[in-house]
Amino acid sequence: MPYEDLFERLDEHQATVVDVHGLLEVFLKWAPLHAELSRRLQNGNPVGAFGEVLVAQALGGTLLVQSVGHDVVLPDGRNVEVKTRLWTGKVSDNEFGAVSCPIDTADWPFDLAAFVQIDLETMRPRVAFTLPASAIPAPKYNGAGARRMWGTKIFANRDYPQKVDLLPELLELFPAVPRRPSEATATDIGGPTQAAELDGAQQPSTSYNHPVARSTYDLVSELRRMRPSSDDIERCVDWLRSKGLVGAGDARSRLARALVEDPATWTDGVAANVRKAIRDFIEYRTGERPR
Repeated sequence: MPYEDLFERLDEHQATVVDVHGLLEVFLKWAPLHAELSRRLQNGNPVGAFGEVLVAQALGGTLLVQSVGHDVVLPDGRNVEVKTRLWTGKVSDNEFGAVSCPIDTADWPFDLAAFVQIDLETMRPRVAFTLPASAIPAPKYNGAGARRMWGTKIFANRDYPQKVDLLPELLELFPAVPRRPSEATATDIGGPTQAAELDGAQQPSTSYNHPVARSTYDLVSELRRMRPSSDDIERCVDWLRSKGLVGAGDARSRLARALVEDPATWTDGVAANVRKAIRDFIEYRTGERPR
């Protein structure tokens, strides 16, 4: 059927619901990009394949193409299953595709599962962690009809026993951005050149156009001057949990982002969450909460 006839027929039934011709315009732009990504990644699901590539590089493993049950093999022989989800700002984006195993068993076909949530605006990971197969909750039937499957759903915004944060390792794979010149940070750290080289971290850019740039940049600079270790961050998370705060574990990934990412790439929501995490850490470290 000619395209014109097809879209005329669609227009008859859906003209009030969707702009078919507008969609066609977008698809014509999207199709070659999707084809190129699929070719480079050797996978028809570019987002999922991108997550697999990141995990393989961060863990030093070998990426498997079109595999079933696991996606990466580590140097020690362990198999890793990777689940990737795009973050568009919706609560439902916290749900990863279910990890699956043979029906009516808990015999996971992998040793380790990695979960990566990627920000749609920046295509950088915003949440990433691993779980050993032994720590994944018991499988059950999920979905209905043809989509019904046996497995376990994992969520980006929940804590799990033996959960290991992978975000810092993934963010190290992304190129650094020069730091914004600042007399205070340059003086405290030892000059703009040394500041830009601090731990190889991605420093704030020269952009002042972000709507929350000033307060965010000040807090990020303060955190980087404090140079927290991973143990410091873990103790801060434990301190937040001792206060009964819901989602205390989220501070871990937010502080990791503040140490290596450019704040100019953050959405307002991300920036607000990171600012809160930094204020929590400073209060934990100094006993005083910054304004």
